[in-house]
Amino acid sequence: MGIETPEEYGGANCSFTSAIIAIEELAKVDPSVSVLCDVHNTLVNTIFRTYGTKEQKEKFLTMLSNGSVSRRPFSALLVVLTCDAGRVILPLG
Repeated sequence: MGIETPEEYGGANCSFTSAIIAIEELAKVDPSVSVLCDVHNTLVNTIFRTYGTKEQKEKFLTMLSNGSVSRRPFSALLVVLTCDAGRVILPLG
């Protein structure tokens, strides 16, 4: 689910407001699913959109947007982040 992810990576290229509306609608039916989708969209995807290299964006945002990551549940959450003087490094794993 890539609500705010650019279309070039398979996302919907919608605004943050659109993402919140989608999360609220999901919460009406199943709050636990809405939390998972919220974390996926506002934390995981945002890290790659903001700090990822072009190669990382192509690999991970495409996987996260088209659902192919579901073959390995939570694999996107296993990415190890390292910080060095304000620089964030996302390994390609």
